[in-house]
Amino acid sequence: MRQRFSILMERMIRELRGESCIAMEEVAPPRQETQSSRSFGRPVKTMEELGETISLYIVRATSKLRRQDSVAAALSVYIRTNPFQNHLPQYQAARTVVLSQPSQDTRIFLHAGKIALAQMYREGFAYAKAGVHLLEISSAQSVQADLFGDAEAESRANHLMATLDQINARFGKSILQPGIAGWQEPRGWAMKRGNKSPAYTTRWAELARAILK
Repeated sequence: MRQRFSILMERMIRELRGESCIAMEEVAPPRQETQSSRSFGRPVKTMEELGETISLYIVRATSKLRRQDSVAAALSVYIRTNPFQNHLPQYQAARTVVLSQPSQDTRIFLHAGKIALAQMYREGFAYAKAGVHLLEISSAQSVQADLFGDAEAESRANHLMATLDQINARFGKSILQPGIAGWQEPRGWAMKRGNKSPAYTTRWAELARAILK
C-alpha cells in the first residue's frame, strides 16, 4: 500500500486493523509560538485605530500564554495593506521587540507593541490586516529570577493577571481588559462575520431548526 499510495494510507489501513501506528499524546505540549491576527472589516488608516487592534490581539495572545503557564521573551508585530487592491498605495512592515526578562504580563507586551507600532506606522495607507506573535516561549516555572528585579512587584503583577483571567472566564471573554484595547462593541474595524458558519456543536441558539407545516 505504501508503494502504490503513500505511507499515510498504509498507516490508516494498519490502524483500521487494530494496530497502533501513531502514539497519542495525553497532554498536548506547550506551544512554542502564540499568535493573534485578523483581517479588518474595513480599511484602518489612523494610528489610534491600529493601536487598538494590536492591543486587543496582544490581550488575546497573552491570555493564551498564561493558560499554558508560559512566558515569552519577545513580541513581533506586523501591519500591511491589501495586496489585492493594486490601485492603492501598498505598504507592509514588521518589528520585533525583545524583552529584558521573559514575561506573561499583558501590560509589558502592550508597551512593547506601542513601541513597535510607533516605529513602523506610516500615514497615507489603508491598512487591511495586523497581527502579533509571542516568541521564544518557555515554561513560567523554568524562568530564572532577575537578580536586580522587584520580586514583590512581580508577585503583584502575577496576581493581577490571574484575577483578570478569572473574571473574564467567569463573566465572559474580554469583559475586563485594558482601555487601550478599546471598549466599544461592535468595533468598526472588526472582521465581518455575516457569512460565518453556524456553531451547531457548541451553541444551542445556532442549532438547525426544522419547521413542520
